[in-house]
Formats: sequence, C-alpha cells, structure tokens
Amino acid sequence: MITNYDNVPSKKIRVVAIWLWLNGLYYLFNAVVITSVILILVSLETAVGGSKFVMLQDNYPLILIPLGYAFLSYFYQHNAFKILSLTRRSFYMACFLIMGHFIFLVSTILALNYLLSSFSSKGTIPDFVTILISLNPLILVPIICIILLAISNKEFENQEKKLSNKAIILIFLFSILPIFISVFLIIWGTTEVLDTDYNYAKVQNQTDFVIYKPDKLQTGMHYGYKFNYKAEDDSVVFAIAPNIMDGRMIVVSQYSTIKTGSASIVSNIKNTCKEESRVCNFPEVNVSKSKTGKAYYFEGMDPKEYEIIYDTIDGTTVSASFVSYSTSESYTFLDQLK
Repeated sequence: MITNYDNVPSKKIRVVAIWLWLNGLYYLFNAVVITSVILILVSLETAVGGSKFVMLQDNYPLILIPLGYAFLSYFYQHNAFKILSLTRRSFYMACFLIMGHFIFLVSTILALNYLLSSFSSKGTIPDFVTILISLNPLILVPIICIILLAISNKEFENQEKKLSNKAIILIFLFSILPIFISVFLIIWGTTEVLDTDYNYAKVQNQTDFVIYKPDKLQTGMHYGYKFNYKAEDDSVVFAIAPNIMDGRMIVVSQYSTIKTGSASIVSNIKNTCKEESRVCNFPEVNVSKSKTGKAYYFEGMDPKEYEIIYDTIDGTTVSASFVSYSTSESYTFLDQLK
C-alpha cells in the first residue's frame, strides 16, 4: 500500500486524489519540457562556441518557469496522498488547489477566445474553433471534484498522520527532485548571465598580443559567444548580437600583427575572390583606433555583410565582420574596442 492510513477513504475521495495526482504529473510534464528546451538551446550554443544561456540575456524570467511548475507539481502530488488521510487540513488544501486550477483554466480559455475572436472577425480563423475552445470539457473536471469534496465533507475528521515511506519516495522522485534540478538550472544560468568577463582574462593569458573588447555594449546587445582562443591560427574570436531572432551580428577576430598582419589577411581574401571568380574591392576607410587611421573595407557576397580590417598600435590585427549594420554603427562599435 502507498498509504498507511487506518480509515479507508470512499471512492469519491479516491477520484479526487487521482485527479490531483494526474494534475501534479501535468505540471511536472511542463517543467520537464521547458527545462529540456532550455538545456537543448544551451547545448546548441555550446556546440558553436557560443555563450551559454544567451536566451536569458533579455528573457531571464524564462528560467524561473520550470521551478514554478515543479512547485505546483509538488503541492498537487503531496495533497493527492494527504487527502486520503481524511484530515481537515487536506480538505481545505484540496479545495484551494482545485479552485486554483479552475481559475487557471477559465483565464486560459478567456485569453484564447479574446485572441482568436479578433482573427475570427477577419476571417482568418473559423468561428467554430472559438466555439470549441469555449466548450472545453476539461473545465468540468475541477467542478466535479469540488462537488465530490462537498458531498464527502463529513469524512474529513481524522488527525494528522505522516505519509508512508512509499508515498514519500514517489513525491521525492516526481516533485522534489525536479525542484532540485530547477534550482540548479537557475544557479547555473544566473552564474553565466552575471559573467561579465566573458572569458576575456582567461584568453588574454593564452595569447602574446593585446586583445580588444568593447568598452560597453549598447542596450539590448549581448555577447553571442564569449572570447574564444583558436590555436589553429592563433586567433581570438568573439561575437555580439542584439537578439537571437534579430538576424544582426558582429563577429570580431583578432590576430598577432607580427604573425598575421592585415595585409596578409587581405591578400588571402583577394585570392579567395579570384578562386570564386568574384570582383573584390578594398577601399580604405577612416578608423580612429587603427595604427595609421585607415582600415580596409571588404564587401561580402551578401549586400548586408561587410568586413573591416586594420592593425592597431599594440600589434593586433582586428578583423570585424558586420551583418545588417550601417557603416556609422560599425565605426561607433570599433571606437568602443579598448
């Protein structure tokens, strides 16, 4: 037996307990799904050398959602066992949880109908779809549970008693453990978001040339991936992105001028253009942070892409690629590299 109570609850109470348990599993399912999506995104970011938890830069509350669902799962699953003890406290808690779920369902249905009604009036969504949502049969389940509790009100007269070991184990596996995982996810994600160094100090110690980083980032911009040392060509790369779905990107590669000067990089690009039978022009543009005050400007195959290459007075060659940025924005960014 999962429970060790002396009194055997009626079938009506058991039905309510089963619904509470299933509802707890529903919230657990949501916690697992959202946690899995976050971890998949983190693994994809890591696979391309990106900053972990980039999605949290502008949407930090997302990481709190799995914890909220895990706590809801705990309350529903714990009360699913406690209600079988037939105590007044379990009765009141069950009523509270059922009414809370009922309000949640009603709010969701009203919100969906409000959104769909505007589309339905425009002919985008048929009227019968909004009618089906209005007639959601799931809204009847908490009402039935409340009625069953009201009918069985006199059964709840027992004294408080501890849960059985089997019940505690099930609650631990299906609710407490997910809470621990959600807390670990929050700590991990928060640590990554608060890491404002972005591997800069670590990578600087791996190189023998000066690495430049933005003095400050504009509002809404963040590191697409941190400072990353590439041993194959002795370079350091980092990227800046305003938003994951924005489509804009700045990728900065830095090399030792002594080993790989800007002239050598430009020569390699010219050779690539010849191999691809493309015409490549390299007009000089003014960049205040360059050694000579000038830089090479290279247009990419896409009209929205271009690259600016120059040497600094500290013996560093900077190659900055811009996607969907105006030249004035690129010059402002380069002036902030220090």
